Amino acid sequence: MAFSERIKKEIEDYCNNHLADDSWYENEFSFIQDIELRHRIITEFKAIRFAYKLYEGIGATDANLMFEVRNQILAYASIYEAVIENVLTTYYYDTAEFESLMHYTVPVRISIPQDKMNKLQDALSHDGKEIVPFYYCKKEKQKPQVMTQTARTAIYNAARGTGAWGYVEPLSQTPTWVHMDRRYGTPACSGTTAGYPTLRRGSRGCYVMILQDALSTLGYQTGSRIDGIFGARTEEALKGFQRRTSLRVDGVCGCNSWKKISTAVIGVGRTKTTID
Repeated sequence: MAFSERIKKEIEDYCNNHLADDSWYENEFSFIQDIELRHRIITEFKAIRFAYKLYEGIGATDANLMFEVRNQILAYASIYEAVIENVLTTYYYDTAEFESLMHYTVPVRISIPQDKMNKLQDALSHDGKEIVPFYYCKKEKQKPQVMTQTARTAIYNAARGTGAWGYVEPLSQTPTWVHMDRRYGTPACSGTTAGYPTLRRGSRGCYVMILQDALSTLGYQTGSRIDGIFGARTEEALKGFQRRTSLRVDGVCGCNSWKKISTAVIGVGRTKTTID
């Protein structure tokens, strides 16, 4: 059910009052000579800032705060990638550095008659390996792009229609891309189709690796390496975190533990206890 018109106006006024006026955006991105691209980036930039103020306004915490931070990082990264690509192609297109950034070289095998191949292999040898003819081909690297609303809507509808994804994020929450997620196992937190499953001693797999990585980064050593095996060291590390954060100390990573760990590790980056 949508908000009442009064509430919607209050929310929009709050978010828009903290946004710069149009002249600021035009000046900030004036170096982008492609007018269409400039306006698309400005539109996306405004949407990201609006979403940020919305989450700030509701005082987002825990999983909601993690969601907002992740979206901000991905959204800005998408815009900046498009900006950098445009700057390079506009101002540095005739430099050797640009050439090496925009292209890569790959070997392409050539098919030749078998008799000529036999002569080639008779004449050349290298550590018992087969010698084949090829040439080097220069290929252009894939360019970044800011998706149009039409493209995003088409991808979103296709993702929803297949039923293959456990969660497809609403377009209003992903202003520059489409997020879809397929996670295995029953989520630890009820009432959601996404989220990590409950983990305990004996659990194995990628979710255990995620837990081990987070715990080690936060200073709780799970062993000498991240192996995806929930053993005694991982259990003790989790209990240490639970004890420090006033959670039930049971060595089981359920809904509350995942929420606390996810929130604690946001923005931490690499620490001296992070396992490579």
